[in-house]
Amino acid sequence: RAEGRAEGRAEGRAEGRAEGRALTVVELLGEKGVVSEVLEERIMEETNIDILRKWLHLAVQVNSVEEFISQM
Repeated sequence: RAEGRAEGRAEGRAEGRAEGRALTVVELLGEKGVVSEVLEERIMEETNIDILRKWLHLAVQVNSVEEFISQM
């Protein structure tokens, strides 16, 4: 029982980290142009932390939302 609660907490923390990272990607892109609702949903739905890490680095490097889309 305690093991199940610990597993649930760890899963919740991982989801929170993924959501936070996705939100940061959207915010960074918003500084570089208009983020469409479709793109925002796609980013916010991603749960793979490795993909989100890649997108975060990409969002910092690109000059526009279009450039981000072409490289994601």
